[in-house]
Amino acid sequence: MRSVSPYKISMRRAKALFLDGAERIVGVNQNPTDVAGRTVIVLIVANLFAAALLYLVYLVF
Repeated sequence: MRSVSPYKISMRRAKALFLDGAERIVGVNQNPTDVAGRTVIVLIVANLFAAALLYLVYLVF
């Protein structure tokens, strides 16, 4: 049961990072190119987080 707590913490951290990235993308005073670049970066990071979390779940269960 000890292995459940890091999963919850990582989920919370991933959600916070994703929301932070979304707030930065929606920011008003930015160029469209900068916003597009950030969108791509955030999508890549979100995919990496999802892959890591799925791998952790696969290892645990």
